[in-house]
Amino acid sequence: RMHQRGFSSNTAPILVDDNIPCGNISVVRLDFDMTEFRVSSSFPEYASVKRSETGKENAPGCKLEFETNFEPQIDHVVRAEYQNGDVLYAPLRRVESVDQSITVGFGTHLAVERFFDKINSRDELNKHRPCSGVNPDCETQHRAKSRLLSFISDTARIYEYDDLIQPSQEADEVLALLRGESDLMIHIDTAVGEIIREDSPIAKGTVRESYDTELNPEINGTEIYERLRPALTF
Repeated sequence: RMHQRGFSSNTAPILVDDNIPCGNISVVRLDFDMTEFRVSSSFPEYASVKRSETGKENAPGCKLEFETNFEPQIDHVVRAEYQNGDVLYAPLRRVESVDQSITVGFGTHLAVERFFDKINSRDELNKHRPCSGVNPDCETQHRAKSRLLSFISDTARIYEYDDLIQPSQEADEVLALLRGESDLMIHIDTAVGEIIREDSPIAKGTVRESYDTELNPEINGTEIYERLRPALTF
């Protein structure tokens, strides 16, 4: 769905399209230059189906149903292809309840685009993906980075101004206009900079969940240990 998040009570949606076929919504992997790949063979099977909610008929949107658990990572994105062939992306993440959604729009697309604009090679991209091997909590801290990109893509949607964008415009025209909005681009680039800068806590990647017990093994499993564990959201 593409929403306008306005600042006054009388603003109207730029475009709300709940009739995109669910077959046009998929998960793809992006290479460093935003070339699309099918997700890897280790990615669980999934289906994109019409969304339904208890007590409601014809609930808007589609639902991605995964066969098994999956590990969100920064180069796996939701791909929405509109009826006119326009394609927009949004970061893929887990939702916590049936009331939550991943909204695909101009702001989410720009957040994905700006992250990949800063990546110049596949080796650079791999620094933000899960490490190879058996340790899922490796120094890349891919979970924290994926969450941050999802967060900034959601908050970027408030900049989809209805005084700039007309329903008749195609996605390329709208994105070109929004790239010229300095407040929006600073908003996105600030978060992207936190993901990629090498001297940040996320980039250094201290394995926080084992930190306390390595230094103080006697507190393992105690109430003190539970209090010392940091929140998952950095």
